[in-house]
Amino acid sequence: MYRIVFSLLVVFIFGACSPEEPVFPPNPVTTPPEKFLKEYYEENNLMQSFEYDSNRLVLQKTYSSRGESSFSFFYGLNGRLDSTWVRQRVFPRDLYFHHEDSLITSFEVWNGGRIRQWVLFDRDNRGRIVRMVRVSLASGLLLDVRFEWDGANILKYEATDYRGLTVATYVYEFKYDEFRNPYRSVFHATGFNFIDYIPLTENNWLELTVYRKDDPAGTKVLYTNVFGYGGNYPFVKESTQVIDKVRRRIYAEYKY
Repeated sequence: MYRIVFSLLVVFIFGACSPEEPVFPPNPVTTPPEKFLKEYYEENNLMQSFEYDSNRLVLQKTYSSRGESSFSFFYGLNGRLDSTWVRQRVFPRDLYFHHEDSLITSFEVWNGGRIRQWVLFDRDNRGRIVRMVRVSLASGLLLDVRFEWDGANILKYEATDYRGLTVATYVYEFKYDEFRNPYRSVFHATGFNFIDYIPLTENNWLELTVYRKDDPAGTKVLYTNVFGYGGNYPFVKESTQVIDKVRRRIYAEYKY
């Protein structure tokens, strides 16, 4: 029954889509020159580590003062990502993926033996995600995100959030460096190129500005990243968050 409803939602929201000439092939043959192994944040003593089977990510672990969480990645005989198991204290869940033409079109979010959410993607003819929708079985539409691309980087996206008392749309605008994003080397071979439901970009963003779409002159949140570089990848990051001229710095180190 759940899968029937899921299929109807896919058709209703997006319709059919057959991407051509994808800019993000899901299973690259080439090996990244360096594997991204660890990321450490000084401020909250948070560390992420990554484990591989050949070039494919099989385990991502996160350690912090709040406890430990892990993401396990499982692949089918055809090499496609079948499922991801997320183990953490709050909302442990299993993700089950659906593909079309070797690209992930949607996935189901399960918790406690029941399906809880669907995440659906719409792509352009180059394989880039131009729309992402999160739907809850209990509450209906949760989030609707529209992406604008410049090559392999997200120029901006607009996220409409239906989870609060009022519906609000926020705009996220980016500026980038010219170096490779280390997360792309981690997740590229999985085909699941996302962090917090947002597609990964080719380069590293240096500046992010966030504001409400209905109040562009109102409060803006500015995030900036400062990197050091070794080869094609960053190795140290200083992140600064500015809200109404109040600064908050976060330091991170990358290990390969």
